Amino acid sequence: MEGPQLLEAATKGRHEEVARLLSDRAGKAAINYTDEVRETALYKAVTFNHAGIVKLLLEHGADPNIANDLMYTPLHEAAQYGHTELTPYGLAIKKNHKKAAKELIKG
Repeated sequence: MEGPQLLEAATKGRHEEVARLLSDRAGKAAINYTDEVRETALYKAVTFNHAGIVKLLLEHGADPNIANDLMYTPLHEAAQYGHTELTPYGLAIKKNHKKAAKELIKG
């Protein structure tokens, strides 16, 4: 199953493994897989400040609005931990501002 592998790779900052998992159909289908506390790969990547993985997951369609058991979204997590480089991008995605998100990706 790709979901648990994607969660682990995102948690540990394994960018190449995340990219590989997202390159096939099973990985794409598992992009919003949640663990026992409803945390996704995107949530894990934000928590551990893996900005490159966050961008990769969002580009592949990860849903930034999925909340965990405590009703925190990845954006809440970025703000709580001061991951300011993730917050503008997260806001652009959350508000569906595709043009702004693309500009932020260009950096």
